[in-house]
Amino acid sequence: MTSGLPTRVAICAVLVTAQLASMARADAPAVPATPDPSQEGAPSLERRQVAVIDLSEDDKVRALSNALYSTINNSDTLKIPDLRGFDAELTGFLYDEDADPIKNAKGYRDQAQAVLDETKAGDAEGFARDGKKLLLKVKPTAEVQALYADLSLLEGLAELDQGKPAEAQRALGLTHRLDPTRQLDPARYPPDTVAAFKRAVTTKPQLASLDVQSEGQVWIDCVERGAGPGTFEGLEVGDHVVTMTGPERLTNGAAITLKTSTVLPIDTSRADAKVQIQRARLALSRAQTRRDDPARASAMNKLAELLGVGDAVMISKRADGQLQWETWRNRAPGFSAPKIYTNQKPEEILEGLGPLHRPRQTFTGPPPFVRPPIVVEEKFYEKGWVQLSAFGAIAAVILGGYLISRIDPQLTVSQDVKPAM
Repeated sequence: MTSGLPTRVAICAVLVTAQLASMARADAPAVPATPDPSQEGAPSLERRQVAVIDLSEDDKVRALSNALYSTINNSDTLKIPDLRGFDAELTGFLYDEDADPIKNAKGYRDQAQAVLDETKAGDAEGFARDGKKLLLKVKPTAEVQALYADLSLLEGLAELDQGKPAEAQRALGLTHRLDPTRQLDPARYPPDTVAAFKRAVTTKPQLASLDVQSEGQVWIDCVERGAGPGTFEGLEVGDHVVTMTGPERLTNGAAITLKTSTVLPIDTSRADAKVQIQRARLALSRAQTRRDDPARASAMNKLAELLGVGDAVMISKRADGQLQWETWRNRAPGFSAPKIYTNQKPEEILEGLGPLHRPRQTFTGPPPFVRPPIVVEEKFYEKGWVQLSAFGAIAAVILGGYLISRIDPQLTVSQDVKPAM
């Protein structure tokens, strides 16, 4: 027997042992993965976004808004809005995008009237047209409609003084469409001017259609006519003002002279988020002042949608000048009852939106998410006496192989044993 025999025997023993271990692992049950806490009924860690909306235009509310946001930020159930950069639009001055154009148009009207009284008809015509241009970017209201009628009248009167009867009749005709009840005072205006205005009012021009190729709400002569793009029938031939409005677009319009069926493209420019938030906050303030609950709910929902929030604190001013606050949620009951602000702590104001902190979780029974011990039935080959016997046999084989390797290979039976006689 060669000296390599013990090595081969040892290798065989190791392989037998490895095979036994492999069999044991194959028969053992699978160990379940550690449970995910979010799937085990653990409390949600999502924090609700809250906006603070100031409708008071009172400078001291800024400190209250900051205190509320600080408390919200320190809460583990609420948080400030994810959309940042709109804080200036939610407090302080209520911006009205139409206020300045209306104010300036009134200035042009007054200038046109002043120079017309001085018989400077050309200047009066220019001032009136400049005022009308400003109103093309203003949403039509009763005030805007009356102001546009004033400017159109002054333009027509100035054109009469300059000997432009056709242009004057169109401008005076638009004045009548904007304000059907308007008449010229014979005590103030000369007879030929009064007669020209009457002709413009009583003349029945032909009718035509207008194809508006722009998205938004269509206003023709400051009267809402429907959604665009679309075709609008039954319009008198002559001067008209067409305005396009919408919550998500910039107000834009055009002054046109309708002769036959006309196609009118009007620029559609989208209002950015800042403008939309300013509009919604202003609408909310006006609805609050009018105590118009449906309009208030609509404006609040629009504002919350733009800010990406479902909860809010609204601060406003009462008719007597006192500040008041109320909370709002995008679920019942919506707005809470208003309360007068008397230096309440932010925590008291916010408690209507729910607790600021989560209660500590208490557990009864075994600790959460602890894997229970696995009980596996013992296999036959895993029993102690079986493994001991196997290892004993292996050891015997190794030892026997070793002893055999020590025997002198030259020794023979015939040299040591004699046959019996």
